[in-house]
Amino acid sequence: MRNYSVLIIEDDIWFRRVLSKIMEEQGFSIRYQAVTGYEGIALAVEHAPDLILLDILMPELDGEQTLRLLKQIQSVRNIPVIIVSACLDPELVTELIQLGAAEIIGKPFTLATVQSKLEKVFGSENLLKIKQGEEIDTSYFIKDIDYDNEFSVNNMINNEINLENFNETTAQKLKEENITTQISSIVEDKLKIYNEKNNGSAEKIKNILGDLSQK
Repeated sequence: MRNYSVLIIEDDIWFRRVLSKIMEEQGFSIRYQAVTGYEGIALAVEHAPDLILLDILMPELDGEQTLRLLKQIQSVRNIPVIIVSACLDPELVTELIQLGAAEIIGKPFTLATVQSKLEKVFGSENLLKIKQGEEIDTSYFIKDIDYDNEFSVNNMINNEINLENFNETTAQKLKEENITTQISSIVEDKLKIYNEKNNGSAEKIKNILGDLSQK
């Protein structure tokens, strides 16, 4: 039996719970949740969920920037992303669609609205298969989009990396996609603070990235 996983990137715990309940009722398993864009990107790269629900207004990295980054990473760029947000002016909606958002859900939302959007993304027949744990054809999710590099993955990794959610698996996948991960450009203060909180874990991450950069 096939289980379909969802990654919810949302900083509001109440909306995370509501979305989790709705998605579980639609046959999805809620395996991954993130409260920041950086955490969400790390989880997406490591686990490759079947669907991503993404908020716009979040700390550290907003939903638009997160979507832009997700669509630049080869291994996750074809995962459908549904935007769920109260901040949706017409210009932003147009921008999000151009960046590759599969659908847009405004807050507050109803169960019927979410179901309708899921049908648009997956199709009613596929939604039934998801509930029954059957395989579906996801080839139509792939969109031919000209992804720009104005806000590059390389900058995120080099300058704003969330070390709490970075591990060897994530690093290796990024390395395989030819994304440079030089730890030297991460500010030393951030490494020092992380090191103190995590009993030397920053040194381990440093070694992982150093080894990968030589391969």
